Amino acid sequence: MKHIGEQALTFGLPVIVNGSMAYMDSDHYQGQWVGLCFVPHLGHAESELLDRQALEMRGRREVLLEVPA
Repeated sequence: MKHIGEQALTFGLPVIVNGSMAYMDSDHYQGQWVGLCFVPHLGHAESELLDRQALEMRGRREVLLEVPA
């Protein structure tokens, strides 16, 4: 288990950003707080809720990544 302040595990994965496929790795977020949200179903309501949360986090220089599970 990782604790606050410890370096996170590295990862890389394909992602869809604004309808386009890209590849992302954890180095892109180095030095930032990142929240991973594993979502079993990403419908309209869930998407709106997570988008609002992501905007709030962005204001604090944090990132929310939504991962379909």
